[in-house]
Amino acid sequence: MVTETYLFIRFSGLVLLVVILFLILIINKSRRQAKQDLSDSEILYKPYPTEQSVQNHNIQQQISTTSEIETYPDVIIVKSISDVLEIAKERGKEIIYGPPASNKSIQVLESNLGFPLPVDYKDFLANYGNMAYRDFAIEGILEDDPFSDWRGSIWFSTKALRENIPTLPNNCFPIAVHEDGAWCLEISIKNDSPRYRVINCEYGYSGGGESVASNFTEYFVEWFLEQALDSKIEIKPANTDKEISQNNDII
Repeated sequence: MVTETYLFIRFSGLVLLVVILFLILIINKSRRQAKQDLSDSEILYKPYPTEQSVQNHNIQQQISTTSEIETYPDVIIVKSISDVLEIAKERGKEIIYGPPASNKSIQVLESNLGFPLPVDYKDFLANYGNMAYRDFAIEGILEDDPFSDWRGSIWFSTKALRENIPTLPNNCFPIAVHEDGAWCLEISIKNDSPRYRVINCEYGYSGGGESVASNFTEYFVEWFLEQALDSKIEIKPANTDKEISQNNDII
């Protein structure tokens, strides 16, 4: 009996010793791994050259260089609206338009609105049909259908605006809808000569508002295209370069 007890105690001691040795090996291995990880982290998180301290004048030079690359000109001088759209495309601005409206659709629209449309707005319809940038749109003719019942159609927007603003004069037509009403093309006839301007027609409007723009092109450029490009846009005559060349020849 004593012999069996002795053997059991001895066997248990050996098992305990093996367990202790195994634990010591695991602890030592963990310590070595921790030291290696720390060493690796010092290498991995070593600052890049651009993160290291530099002289103040170098910092200013870096900022200036970056600013010059990312900043666009405050004023863009172009010869046509198509030039502006090309610049917008180059800058990654997604201005959506088209297809162009046919002369027949423009004439039908003009006849049913009951007022002669300005030439610059009809040119816009003939070249682009309608246009949108983000949630801002210029109303026009969709898919060459003057009676389209979708947002973006001046025919549809005119009906909708007159339902929401019963006092809206019948010579005002929305060319850009906003949350409080619309910017409208106001057409007045005096001495058989039509006059045009763009005004802000909000809920409750009944006439006599202040001008937002003196004509459609001015509104289109200053309120739509400049917003899309975040730059002032100036459209110069197409023959300007030719005139400058002629003047230089004379000199």
